[in-house]
Amino acid sequence: MLNNHPLVSVCIPAYNHEKYIVDCLNSVVAQTYDNIELVIIDDGSRDSTKQKILDMMPKLESRFVRVFFDSQTNMGTCRTINRLYEKARGKYIYHIASDDMSKPNAISTLIEFMESHPDYALAVGDNEIIDADGKRAYWDAVRNNVYATKHLVNFYVQLMPT
Repeated sequence: MLNNHPLVSVCIPAYNHEKYIVDCLNSVVAQTYDNIELVIIDDGSRDSTKQKILDMMPKLESRFVRVFFDSQTNMGTCRTINRLYEKARGKYIYHIASDDMSKPNAISTLIEFMESHPDYALAVGDNEIIDADGKRAYWDAVRNNVYATKHLVNFYVQLMPT
């Protein structure tokens, strides 16, 4: 434990996300929570995902209490996640996909909740959908990206009256 904070294992399965992996990793580096280990497995990416991770290793190793990185031939999501969890040493696991980003207080908020509610086994944070161009989007009924138009905003206001 660092500063009496439980160790959190941030687990990232990475596959063909060269466009997003650096932003993902930087969002984990920017966490306000201090006692984090980073566990990443590149699942046989055919793009430059692995190299982008390797390029960031000095920054990652200076930020986290432990960094585990491995690259494997493609085994698929489930087997890769199982391997990640086997390598994790933390009291808690924070799972993030390699094309996602976390807000700076995400881990501290979740850990504060979990430590205050020992009868819970899982906590999930708030999510936003960001498209390939970095713009906030929403999903329609069949999971197509839609954007905040006046019509859409009125729809959400009707769903969630204040």
